[in-house]
Amino acid sequence: MNQAIQTDPRSKYICAPLFVNQDEPIVVEQFKSEGNLHLYEATYSVKPGNGKFKGYFGHEGNVSDIKILSERLARLNAYENTAFCAKRSAFQPYCYCLSLLKTSISAK
Repeated sequence: MNQAIQTDPRSKYICAPLFVNQDEPIVVEQFKSEGNLHLYEATYSVKPGNGKFKGYFGHEGNVSDIKILSERLARLNAYENTAFCAKRSAFQPYCYCLSLLKTSISAK
């Protein structure tokens, strides 16, 4: 997600880096398994902004060869109030406007 934000010139300088919110659960569900092929759905939250996302990943045989299968991770909650700065970016769902970070820091 951070890589996508950094490669888009319309979001690169206005969106904050995202980090997995370790205060929230990461839910992983196996939904398909055929032979050596195993597919999973992962749901997790990120900081800042508590964005909730879902994506798919899988592996064949060796668990150390996990591959992300989702071309785009689906945003599960509203983001209009936290990503207003990136309206023209294809990655608006991943964005948390840096201006909001500066506002929350100065308000403390």
